[in-house]
Amino acid sequence: MNRNATVIVLTTALVAGVALGSAVLGRSSEPASTPPAATPSSPLAAYLGFGHHPDEEDAVYEREEARRQKVIQSCMASSGFDYYPRPPDQLASSTSRPDESAGDENEAYRATLSGSEARSYWMTLTGLPTEDGVLDGEAMAKYDTNSDGHLDRTERGAMGCIGAASAQIPGVFEIVGVLRSQLQQLDKTIATDPRSATAWDDWVSCLGEQGVVASSPRDASRQAADGTLSSTQSEAVANCNAQRSDVMQEVRLDAETEFYRANESVIRDLAYPYPYPSE
Repeated sequence: MNRNATVIVLTTALVAGVALGSAVLGRSSEPASTPPAATPSSPLAAYLGFGHHPDEEDAVYEREEARRQKVIQSCMASSGFDYYPRPPDQLASSTSRPDESAGDENEAYRATLSGSEARSYWMTLTGLPTEDGVLDGEAMAKYDTNSDGHLDRTERGAMGCIGAASAQIPGVFEIVGVLRSQLQQLDKTIATDPRSATAWDDWVSCLGEQGVVASSPRDASRQAADGTLSSTQSEAVANCNAQRSDVMQEVRLDAETEFYRANESVIRDLAYPYPYPSE
């Protein structure tokens, strides 16, 4: 899930499902910088939701989203509307609206409604008066009852049937929304650590010794994979990338350890343990 705009497209965030509370604050469901592969000694690796176990997180999210879809269906029915739960392949789309996709039964159903009924349908589904799905300042003020710039579980529960489902089944990424600002600070701590700058400079020099110029380790790896580099240069890319990765894992480990100490009680209360039981 890769996871700041002042105007957020709400319906995309809702369908993407990664804790609406974090989405409406302009923060991706993923940390700004992608964590390395799971580090056993990192305290955050003992939980889901922090990007250390993406495959497991996605699997749990899909199961939860299937349940959320059923909640939406029941909620819409209570207001006299039909709603057809969307399958996982449609839910994964970040470009479609919550009732829209190729051949979507919900779109076909909505087309049968009169103008006023269609508007009521949309309001019931999303809590928003217009179909552009934009959570503008006026809408945010309506639902952000404590004016903290963040929609917590209770507040987003008032945002139509999709919001109610998100509040009822907050899910594996709820912790990301709750610790939004702290996670942003974690990324800044890693980025501003003197070791990060040194590791970058050393990486550039390491590649430069073999005449390789790249904008990032990923770019360097791409050049090696494309066959545009000599075998010696490709070997240098692997070695230089590994050296920088080792340093950055140490930096992240230190930062995550401190982050965990500062937020342990919240993490223990809300984050899913890893491994998480399959249903």
